[in-house]
Amino acid sequence: MAPRTLSFWFEFASPYSMVSALRLFRALTVAPGPTETSSVRGLLSCQLPDLSEINVVYRPILLGPVFKAVGQQMLPNVQVPIKGRYMFHDIERMLNILGCPGFPDVQPQSWPPNTALPARMAWLLSQGPEYIHAVDNGVNPAGGSGRQLGSKELGVLSEFVWRVYEAEFISNENIGDPQVMAKIWDRFVVQKGIGCGKNGETGVSVPDGERAVDLANSQIVRDGLRSSTQEAIDHGIFGAPSFTTDDSDMYWGNDRLLDATAHHRLQGEIVLALDGSASLSEGKGGVVQVVGLVNKDIDSAAALQDTLDILDHHILDLRNLALHVPDRVDLRVARIRENELSPYADALAISESVYADTKRSIMSCRKAKGTRRPNLSSATHR
Repeated sequence: MAPRTLSFWFEFASPYSMVSALRLFRALTVAPGPTETSSVRGLLSCQLPDLSEINVVYRPILLGPVFKAVGQQMLPNVQVPIKGRYMFHDIERMLNILGCPGFPDVQPQSWPPNTALPARMAWLLSQGPEYIHAVDNGVNPAGGSGRQLGSKELGVLSEFVWRVYEAEFISNENIGDPQVMAKIWDRFVVQKGIGCGKNGETGVSVPDGERAVDLANSQIVRDGLRSSTQEAIDHGIFGAPSFTTDDSDMYWGNDRLLDATAHHRLQGEIVLALDGSASLSEGKGGVVQVVGLVNKDIDSAAALQDTLDILDHHILDLRNLALHVPDRVDLRVARIRENELSPYADALAISESVYADTKRSIMSCRKAKGTRRPNLSSATHR
């Protein structure tokens, strides 16, 4: 199967985007870090995603225009002080688990900084060395939508994005300062040899940090970031980090990164609409009742008929639960994992088997007593 595309929409003022950026950087580059302990594997917010069948596309945006488009107040997580304190504590906790101490446990006075320059530089780098080389030579190449980069280029981009976050939140540097950004570019782009022709890359060079800052302030790059932000709005994105799949589904938040990377693998699983007629808890209750009937001592036709009615009801519930497909495609659905699905599938199979056996038992009881066959036309599951 061809690799699927996952777009990573991020904003440098978003602390939760920072956590996702670190996880993607490590997953893409196998960067060292205490991320594979049993404790970390149990934390969905800190696990590294499996990108073996995924092409990640980095999409820097500015949240100001996004918030304006959706009618959201600026910095919603810090409008309420207690939420802001929790957010910084939560991110400090996750980064400590990921082996990156130093995140402030309280909101810095200087936060959020002006993120336009780093966002434009990230957008420029996301277009690839050939695009950068063309712009540096006065050419106006086609750009805009997210591009799929080679493995080396993508690794450099993922580290650049992470290092900007690191400078902002851990080193407490002003990432709106051109000198700070030029230094990060020189160290993590130029010195990495991006575009120098290794491993099948393009063979063109990229400019130094000072020149990259100049290019980031050019109209073509400004327009490129503006276009990326508008695409985010058009995709229905309202916050960062967000992840969109190549079939236009969306996941919001660092804690949904694993779901986003597993999106296409999960498409074959049974879905449960959030507004479906059968709830998960009701379905599980039905399973308990149905399975309990397997060992019930049934010795009369009347009791068998009662059992048949109960089975009929729960088979219908189980099928509604398992097979209901939402009428509205835009509804977000909860996907039942295989380990959660198996009890329903097993119970449904048992129920239908018991149903068939019960019908045969009724026939035997009626025949033995010389009574006529019961009316089974009310069975609704057939």
